[in-house]
Amino acid sequence: MLDKILVPLDGSELAERALDPAYALAQKRGGEVILLRVPVEAAMLGTHLSGFGFVGSDPTVPMFHHDADEYMSVIRRQRPPTGFTLHTRVIDGDVAGVIVDTAADERVDLLIMSTHGYSGFTRWMLGSVTERVLHSASCPVLAVRSSRPIQNVLVTLDGSALAEQALAPALEIAHRLGSQATLLTAVPKKASQDEEAGRHHAFSSPDEAAAYLQDAVTKHTRPGLSIQTEVRVGPAASTILSYVERHGTDLLAMATHGYTGVRRWVYGSVTDRVVRGAHCDLLVVRPPAA
Repeated sequence: MLDKILVPLDGSELAERALDPAYALAQKRGGEVILLRVPVEAAMLGTHLSGFGFVGSDPTVPMFHHDADEYMSVIRRQRPPTGFTLHTRVIDGDVAGVIVDTAADERVDLLIMSTHGYSGFTRWMLGSVTERVLHSASCPVLAVRSSRPIQNVLVTLDGSALAEQALAPALEIAHRLGSQATLLTAVPKKASQDEEAGRHHAFSSPDEAAAYLQDAVTKHTRPGLSIQTEVRVGPAASTILSYVERHGTDLLAMATHGYTGVRRWVYGSVTDRVVRGAHCDLLVVRPPAA
């Protein structure tokens, strides 16, 4: 698990923040990291020329591809792999589409990318490329929003099988990085307080939630992994965001139920509010059934 990692880069230092956690995770198991560069300038040029029938005829397109290759070579020299295998890919096309398709084609276990790197024509931020990838990638996505190391990992659970899909990848990350893991559930005071009324909520009391979390700890305990539990009373999204802010969470892990129409992706309302409101790194997991 998490032995094959994809890191999209856009040429900016901010986007390169994703390299630190990717390299650290890969080193622990002698895994594999794939660096992906999409020459966005070529994609933008192709979009502009397509209406005039000139796609593929402009001589600057190979130049953009050459520059991307050179950039990858620089990254390899500056950040050589130690204890893991490093590959590079330069692929033309729509940025988000190429990232999602490459993750599927390469069968990666984890996709790590910055949410606010930008350079030239490309801009990655929540609401743009990263959000499209979060909504549609078939593998877990770690969205890096901070340069600080991941020391505290928070996994939110509500008693459902869907939420539990985030447990394994989140705890594997915590274990490899030597981070403290915390399992959190929010129990609403009454049904009307839950932002997603009608959504599965297994707990009728804080004691019941605490027993559930302790059972999860028992199932996932392993040497070298520290797991603690927290039960809070209140609406799910605001309770999670408050905990993240007050306890210095570095990585927040959540599962989401993306639905596919024709390339249309929908978050659950709680996940959507938390993803947009939290200012820490995010691990978003979409179960295969989604």
